[in-house]
Amino acid sequence: MNGLPMTTAEDLARERIEAALHELTYCALCGGWMRVEVRGAEMWVECESLRSKSGLRLAISAGFHDRRRIELPEGVLAAA
Repeated sequence: MNGLPMTTAEDLARERIEAALHELTYCALCGGWMRVEVRGAEMWVECESLRSKSGLRLAISAGFHDRRRIELPEGVLAAA
């Protein structure tokens, strides 16, 4: 036994979210803050201006703002 605590799926998800927010603090195209959004079964770091959009409006607007999907371990989002 090595004495180090096991990294859980939740810890890994938290690290990935923090890393994405550290990398993308502001939208490079409009200067807006980046936010974490859950859309269906996916989590995204995206420009705050995309928050109210969905469907076709989101798809079109995403071409003009920063947006990145966060890869989460299996089942983490469902547990939250």
